[in-house]
Amino acid sequence: MSNTPKRRDATATRKQARPRPRPTQDQGGGRQFDWKKWGLWGIGGIVAIGLIVLIIADQPESIDLPNNAEIPEAVETFEVSDRSHVETAVAYPQDPPVGGAHNPVWLNCGFYTDPVPNENAVHALEHGVVWITYQEGLGGDDLDTLRALANESEVIVSPYPGLDSPVVASAWGAQMRFDSAADPDLLNFVATLRNTLAPEAGASCLGGVGRPES
Repeated sequence: MSNTPKRRDATATRKQARPRPRPTQDQGGGRQFDWKKWGLWGIGGIVAIGLIVLIIADQPESIDLPNNAEIPEAVETFEVSDRSHVETAVAYPQDPPVGGAHNPVWLNCGFYTDPVPNENAVHALEHGVVWITYQEGLGGDDLDTLRALANESEVIVSPYPGLDSPVVASAWGAQMRFDSAADPDLLNFVATLRNTLAPEAGASCLGGVGRPES
């Protein structure tokens, strides 16, 4: 009888190997990126931003007076909602108007003895002009004072039918009423608000329409 130990069958003692998991399409080992999902999110974000921009652009333009002690306290400011060019008449919320849609051609600066078109005058306001309107029939020293003011740069003076005050001064988005042209605040209005609030301040008020007296 042989004393040689019996060799164990290797196939009987070897542990059965576990099957390896099949690799995913992402061979880098990370989670597969869902381009379709993120693409939809990106498009949605762009659309949302576009809507926000449109909403902001459609908001009225708020007018804030500069910090200047010389500006008269009685000046009123108004929101201006439109600056587009139109060929038709415009119904303005203020009378006289202080801004808004206007004719493509501005009104020449100077002194007028006849009423001028609102739409051309508003275009001049956009250029930084101060438009001084007065009641029809105004005379005496008041009219002489206004004639002198019309010689200032970027100033228009004209009569305005149905005006509820003897004199009204208007700039882009701002206005003040006066009982007399001799009021020193009228000159302050011109000096402080000319070429100050207008979106195209400093643009020309010559080469447009209208034949001023001076």
